[in-house]
Amino acid sequence: MHARALLTDRENSVTSIAKLLGISRTTLYKYVPELAADATRC
Repeated sequence: MHARALLTDRENSVTSIAKLLGISRTTLYKYVPELAADATRC
């Protein structure tokens, strides 16, 4: 699964995507920097 594809569904939170991928939220923010601009996704 690709994190950006999961992000297209507003139901998915950063936390749930990170857990699904087996990575930390910090790592997800590092590789998908546009998340930092959308703070409502936590």
